[in-house]
Amino acid sequence: MPNDDSSKKEVRFITDASEIFYEAPFEILSIALSPSIQEIIESRKISWQMPWLHAQEPGLFNGMLSKKFEISKAPFNILISPDGTILELGESLSGRRLVPTLKKYIKIDSYMK
Repeated sequence: MPNDDSSKKEVRFITDASEIFYEAPFEILSIALSPSIQEIIESRKISWQMPWLHAQEPGLFNGMLSKKFEISKAPFNILISPDGTILELGESLSGRRLVPTLKKYIKIDSYMK
């Protein structure tokens, strides 16, 4: 949910990763578990701009996106390769572990600041 403190804390680390790997072949997709698009819009105005792709899951954990990606908690991070292979999920992509985990897969030094 947009006002969930753990999700807000996680956004800081995702923002850092977005800035570090800005020019890399790397894409971030946020799925907001919220029935209210307006709540999401207002939260982004107040908290974080989050300059990456977003989707809304109005069905919360029972919605189509939650089921497709097997989202069982929020925040829930998944690293997917360009060919669709799940490379990592869970704790290795959370908090301070996010950037080091991404560095294992995105090895092109010229992309990193």
